[in-house]
Amino acid sequence: MALTPLYNYLLIERLPPEPFEGNAGKLITVNRDPNAPKYAVVVAVGPGRTSEFGIVFPQPVTVGDLVLTYPHPGTPHKVDDRDLWFIRPEDILAVVTKDEAVEASA
Repeated sequence: MALTPLYNYLLIERLPPEPFEGNAGKLITVNRDPNAPKYAVVVAVGPGRTSEFGIVFPQPVTVGDLVLTYPHPGTPHKVDDRDLWFIRPEDILAVVTKDEAVEASA
């Protein structure tokens, strides 16, 4: 089954949380904070918000983008054994991009 969000909604799939934090050889702690932001992948996007004058504002993200969301956003929905969430763009804190400068220094 395929779902296409309407209006200003997005459909995301949360990624599993990172089980460990820390550097190699350092103390490793388990991240169990339920209020920590969550990573997710955008699965589908609606057409965008429409103003009272009929102007459609496009979505700030596209399908496949990796995003950071609030810990408890939107409405859950199960499709084909996948836990998906309907959210609004306002629930996205950031779009995660690959920074080549950081990877080169690592």
